[in-house]
Amino acid sequence: MAGLVRKVTTLIRSFSSRKKIAAIDVTDTAVNDPDTQLPQQPQSPLKPRSTPRTLSGSAKLLLDVLQCVSGDVPFTGLGAVVGGLQVLFGQYEKLTDNNADIDDLHQNLERLRKYIEPIKDDIPESFKEFLTINLAPDIAIITDDINAEIDKVKKPSVLARFLSAAHDAKVIAELARRVNSMFADIMMQIHRMTLRVTMESKINLDTITPQVDAIRRQLVRDKLIEAQDALPDSFGRKACYSGTRSSVLKSIEDWLKTDTSPQVFCLSGQSGSGKSTVAVTVFQEILGIGTDIRFAGFFCSSTFDKASNPKYIFPTLAGQLCQCDDTIYSILEPMLGQQDPTSGSGETQFEKLLIGPLGSVNGTTLLVIDGLDECKGLLDHAFEVLNTLLINVSRVTALKVLISSRSNSPIFEQLFLKVSENPSGYRCFSLDEDVSLPELRHDLRLLLAVELKTRGFGQKDIISLQNVINNANCSFFVALTACQELISPFGNSSKQADSFKDLLSRGTNKIYESVIERALSVVDSNDDSGDPIQRRGLYAALIMVAFGQDSLSLIELAPLLGIPIDELRGFFSGFPENILSVKDETVLILHSSFQDHLKSGQLAQPDGSLQDCMHLYITRLLLCLMNKYLHRHISGPGGFRLHANTTRQSPRQDSKITPDLSYACRYWPEHLVKINMLTAQEERQSLFFILQEFFHAHLLHWLEVLAALGEMDRIASALNILLKWIEDNCDSGLGDHSSLEGTVSDALKSFKLFLFFFLGRPLAGE
Repeated sequence: MAGLVRKVTTLIRSFSSRKKIAAIDVTDTAVNDPDTQLPQQPQSPLKPRSTPRTLSGSAKLLLDVLQCVSGDVPFTGLGAVVGGLQVLFGQYEKLTDNNADIDDLHQNLERLRKYIEPIKDDIPESFKEFLTINLAPDIAIITDDINAEIDKVKKPSVLARFLSAAHDAKVIAELARRVNSMFADIMMQIHRMTLRVTMESKINLDTITPQVDAIRRQLVRDKLIEAQDALPDSFGRKACYSGTRSSVLKSIEDWLKTDTSPQVFCLSGQSGSGKSTVAVTVFQEILGIGTDIRFAGFFCSSTFDKASNPKYIFPTLAGQLCQCDDTIYSILEPMLGQQDPTSGSGETQFEKLLIGPLGSVNGTTLLVIDGLDECKGLLDHAFEVLNTLLINVSRVTALKVLISSRSNSPIFEQLFLKVSENPSGYRCFSLDEDVSLPELRHDLRLLLAVELKTRGFGQKDIISLQNVINNANCSFFVALTACQELISPFGNSSKQADSFKDLLSRGTNKIYESVIERALSVVDSNDDSGDPIQRRGLYAALIMVAFGQDSLSLIELAPLLGIPIDELRGFFSGFPENILSVKDETVLILHSSFQDHLKSGQLAQPDGSLQDCMHLYITRLLLCLMNKYLHRHISGPGGFRLHANTTRQSPRQDSKITPDLSYACRYWPEHLVKINMLTAQEERQSLFFILQEFFHAHLLHWLEVLAALGEMDRIASALNILLKWIEDNCDSGLGDHSSLEGTVSDALKSFKLFLFFFLGRPLAGE
């Protein structure tokens, strides 16, 4: 009996697994073109991509599958579904790669057919009737939609068909996804019914149904929660030290327990004041005040792409609520078969995923959005999320929302404006202003006691250092980092106190410089060299990590900068774990103020030279990389035209665009703009000549890569940055730069026209 249960469970899991991915074809179509033949760039490890295939020949397969399930008439209408998809796809398959959704549909049909054929004679007639009744309405709707789209395809000219190619490609993907979702449901229903019929006499069905339901619930959760790094319990987020933060936690608890309190709680504070730890504490502890409180949180982080993308906020919140409430799950589960949860505006997402389901349940629901200001590259979308919440929260009376942000951020300014317009509609708490000095000193003393005791400091030394912090005006983050900079618990107590006092008084930026110097000294001590060229490479690696978030791993950084990977690992391992860590060979900056420090370009390096010189070094490195490897059709034939309809949220992954080349194309203008007039004349002249080579030979290739990466909005921003830099820095002493300025200006004008006439939208921000 136990073996039978294991076999059944394995079967269920096998049909809920993701599709198998075929081997990738990495043949470079440009190699046979003498005009584009270049030395091959070393390839980084590639993610496999599905082998392209169309729906040709799928009509018979689809109808065979349905005939196994039911011989009833309504299923014959699905011939139009497949035929329609073939007609639509045939119009544009030479303009676009086969969409992954098309590939999903074909593979799932094959898998469904292989599963159904052996059992088709044993499917009960009652179940066939059940499927017919439940699926016929969906089939009719999809068939009507396809027929309508086929009529639209009958356009009067080749030009008209070309101009609508982007729209029609999206239509194909959406229709294919809907059909695919329908057949995924068929598979699950057949599997459950077959188990019920064949095993009800051999095994207790009550032990199987929960397993099936758990799988379905997990599938729903996975579809909603793509931003795993934004979950409250992800990535080792820690709560407050026991006995600290009493005033803010009490304020949040009272707000949450009081039915008549405002629905929105605004938590603010400077970087390092402890906003995220307070939010984590709410998640871990305060929810114990009532069993009927539902909780969902989204912790924004600029370290991770999806955790800093506002389009994932509402789906992630809904996914967590599905896990803790059966009613919400039952409402959202059927809806997800018909739509992508991350599609649509923020208001549309909020309406469908949260307002509707929460209106059907009782009890308090708490939503926490921590660090909304971390969505720095997508602030417009972050503002949309914020405004959607503030406007619509009153529609669910038992809904409460806690929003935290830095007190010097645009998000905070928007919140402050809303609060000033309606003070009674918000509860606010500032970690900068609403915490008394005695409480702050008490909390900092507790922090020191815990941290220093953990590191082996004696009680006498701890008391001595606690006395130092009483007179310091610093944040929790500065205090914690200063603790970690006290290398040894052994030694002269007076010197320890003086060192600690110095660290606290120097503030965050000075502490960061000390932290970087310490990490560099770890590498210096290992090879006894202190080589300035090596130190420059390590510092460049740190700055590139700050600009590129998690886009470059140690494996890619090492050869790019010419540094042994073991030295890179040793360097990054020398940082305190609350500032920076390495996970799976990827460097993660865990505190936004450290990232801002590295990106500022105005601070001195540990060796006393200016970061300006470092950005000059990085810019030249990236330009040389692009001059070497960019070429025509790098993202495939017709690459720029083909992928012009992509967005930042839906990038195309191309095997020929390696991570280092991707980083270079995205971020080299941001490094360039940090170079100022203090740079030596001969250095700027050398850079000017490299720029000339790049723009005259590779401007279009660079734009093609950005389009393929889904960075359309970045193109205009980069071109504007370049125009301004050329005007400010390329004076007559560097030679005639008018042709370079004209090239960039013409490219910007052409790009704006392209956006308007081919994509039907103006440039972002215009």
